[in-house]
Amino acid sequence: MKKQLLTLTGLSALLAAAPLMAHADILVNGGFENEPLYGISSANSTPYGGYTVMTGNAIPGWTIAPNTAATIHNTTVYPYITGNYSLNTDGEGSFGNNVNIYQDFASVFGQSYNLTFNWMSWVLGSQSKLEVKLFDTTTSGVLFDGIYSGTSPTLVPQNVSTAFAGTGDTLRLQIDENPQAGYNDNAYVVDDFSVVPKGNPSVPDATGWSAEIIAGLALVGVARKYRSVQA
Repeated sequence: MKKQLLTLTGLSALLAAAPLMAHADILVNGGFENEPLYGISSANSTPYGGYTVMTGNAIPGWTIAPNTAATIHNTTVYPYITGNYSLNTDGEGSFGNNVNIYQDFASVFGQSYNLTFNWMSWVLGSQSKLEVKLFDTTTSGVLFDGIYSGTSPTLVPQNVSTAFAGTGDTLRLQIDENPQAGYNDNAYVVDDFSVVPKGNPSVPDATGWSAEIIAGLALVGVARKYRSVQA
């Protein structure tokens, strides 16, 4: 009977947690906290004091476009927003360009999502602007296009939160400077990107409402068996 009670308790916990699992962040490493190549010299990473320049797929979850680079700050020397790492969009002006970094993710048609992120100005004077763009990779339809200029005072994080509807296609979240400065302008730092479904997802996923249904059915079964034992 003790084993049955433990099972009943475990399934109850799963049932309670299932809706939360369905609303997990869709983005991978949106806060840039997973940095296995930070401070390491490799084909796609070059470390300096307090930052590392990344290319290709050096940042898990993200793709850095060819002929661009991403600068990752840690908390020791250069400005950051939260956690241990933040992204400086100038990319050190590598290849004569600033960063163009993106992440693709699946969407459900008609599902409402919320995109949030933080950004801040570091050094004023650049003619570049920070661009955070969300678009459909199949139709090229733009769902969000935020363009931000330097703000004073600097080093004050700005939070952005916006809703959008899924198209059923793969969507791309892209971060760049548009127009570019093309050099090491130290203009913008970004962090904490997140995409979370709002309300009840239109299509249950294996770790969300499907898990809730399974847990519920199992819970009923265990409860019946428990009553039989008690009888």
